[in-house]
Amino acid sequence: MEKPLFDYQSDVADYVRNTEQMFRIMKEGVDRWCGGFKGKTVLEVGAGFQLPHGGLTTCLTLRDGAKRAFGIDIASPEEYAARPDHVAFWRAAREIYGVDVRGLDEGRVHFASQDILFDDAMFSRVTMLQMSASAMYFRDDMFDVMFSNAVFEHVPDARGVLKEMFRTMAPGGAAYIHWNPFTSLEMGGHDIGIPFYFPWAHLRLTQAQHIEMLRRVLADPALYSTANPPEHTITPARAKELAADPALFHKQMSDDLNRLRVRDFLAYAQEAGFEILHSGYHIKSDLRLYLTDKVRAELKGYDDDELLTSFHSAALRKPKADA
Repeated sequence: MEKPLFDYQSDVADYVRNTEQMFRIMKEGVDRWCGGFKGKTVLEVGAGFQLPHGGLTTCLTLRDGAKRAFGIDIASPEEYAARPDHVAFWRAAREIYGVDVRGLDEGRVHFASQDILFDDAMFSRVTMLQMSASAMYFRDDMFDVMFSNAVFEHVPDARGVLKEMFRTMAPGGAAYIHWNPFTSLEMGGHDIGIPFYFPWAHLRLTQAQHIEMLRRVLADPALYSTANPPEHTITPARAKELAADPALFHKQMSDDLNRLRVRDFLAYAQEAGFEILHSGYHIKSDLRLYLTDKVRAELKGYDDDELLTSFHSAALRKPKADA
């Protein structure tokens, strides 16, 4: 089995429950702003097939009444289908939540089922596809509901993704989105942020300074065990691997983040044609102590909300066509 990246992934059952909890958070937003999943054709933008849990949140929309669900990602679901950690995850998902896929007994994950994922033996209600979100090959006006979690900070062309979401959204349809702005203390720099050791390191340090700090933190369990958000506490095995080449780690993480800010995301959404139903910063009050006068002086170009938010949520609606 592949080595887990984070502590919560070490126990497969906990990992499955963690993913289902994230689905429930997304469901709350969809229920509030998008009219729920029931009877809808749904698209998850960025299903994350390279990770063991990739696709589970898409499948769970069917449990919540979706008529049909699609999940897309830049990674291929087939490329990772036979990895032991993926198979173990989906076996646990089947046991805990009754979410079934084919191929598990043969050692691979195939997203089709004769249980909740099928209307009948010949037609699957869930479809997983490798696709760029900025160049979708879906027809216009296809989806009633879209949702996306922790994706928009990674896409190279956020403007293009929002334009494609608008094109493929049915008039009157809506999208619910969670994402991590690059300005965020906790999640902005992802693993290279080391937020609680040196707040906003990814914004305040030069590349050379940041790499040297990573080298020091990753070599010391007392530092790396407290340097990340709790859900991203890395395992000792991963810390050892990363400490061997922190410059490569910094490059990989930096290249994977697009530095998108909330103001730009909202501007792109409006430019695409969406009505903004909701825009929210999610701030933990105990993080405010890190925003000292010294830090504020160094980060004059950012406001408190975008620096302190753990994530940003947005609900976007495509206006109904004129009668």
